[in-house]
Amino acid sequence: MRADLLGSMETRRGKNCGGLGIVGRLSLDSDLAMQTSKTRKAIEGLFQAIESRDIRRVAAALHPDARWQNIPHSPVVGRGAVLDFLGGILCRSQRVQWDVLSAAVKGNTGWYERIDRFWLANREYAVACNGIFTVDTETQTVSSVRDYVDLGEWRDRVSPAMNFFQSQPAWAVVQRHLSAVEQREPLAMAADYGMHAVLERPKTRYKGWCEVANYFDSILDRLKDLERMESSGAIAMRPKKEGAVLRRELERLQKYLGGLKNMRRIPDVVVLVDQRRETNAVLEARKLDISLVSMLDTNCDPDLCEVPIPCNDDAVRSIQLVLSRLADAINEGRHGGQDGRGDDGQG
Repeated sequence: MRADLLGSMETRRGKNCGGLGIVGRLSLDSDLAMQTSKTRKAIEGLFQAIESRDIRRVAAALHPDARWQNIPHSPVVGRGAVLDFLGGILCRSQRVQWDVLSAAVKGNTGWYERIDRFWLANREYAVACNGIFTVDTETQTVSSVRDYVDLGEWRDRVSPAMNFFQSQPAWAVVQRHLSAVEQREPLAMAADYGMHAVLERPKTRYKGWCEVANYFDSILDRLKDLERMESSGAIAMRPKKEGAVLRRELERLQKYLGGLKNMRRIPDVVVLVDQRRETNAVLEARKLDISLVSMLDTNCDPDLCEVPIPCNDDAVRSIQLVLSRLADAINEGRHGGQDGRGDDGQG
């Protein structure tokens, strides 16, 4: 009887996946499903990073040896080269949105049918794409991309907008770059640098769009580092002369960047207290198509803003009242009016 039982077990084992058995097959299926889930998460994480236009997030989603190829063009190899390749369109876009129409993912490979949407110069450009993505199983980062795009459609829809930036007179490019520097927007600062641009600084040379963009981003990081040093007392522990130099640098950066250090993109709305005094802000907002909410006195122009608020823009109490109401409205919009106030808006 024991021999019959052993023979029966051997027969069943031989019928299951070449001797793996049911348990082994279930284990393989489970591993494949887990890797498929991780692959989907890594690929869609790259999409989200691209939509955010945050170069650091895009870099974190890519393998150090990543390859990106728009068929039939030659591939770009290496994370830095891919970031340079993507940076040209990402930094010039006011908004990016990749809509996934269908997808098939198995193991470490995924196929995605997409509509890639870019907003350039206040206009939307949409291009159909089919991409094959490969994910590195150790780092769970995207290691290879092969995108199939209708080049005729790309040239007809997106190239004119890109050529708009590249064909402008040199002085217009310089003016736009200086405006971006004034706004302290890292992506906008780097927008007019080409893929192989070189930026010379007194002690360092930055090569390629990615290094240039990271340099501008590091200016804001420097402000945060100095503020941490000041709050922790590290500057006070330095020699007197060195501490004075660091404090002067901190004061200068706070003066120009204090209100922008945590801003990662161009704002949706700008609120102005004194329109006549903030003429540069008005001009920049209109140039970038940013909505203006402006407190207007009798000497201001209501045609220069989208939402005029008639009031005395010289009185402190008037300014405090208007700004506090705006802050309450923003907070209520974000949190769904969970501040406990009644329907009549009274506290």
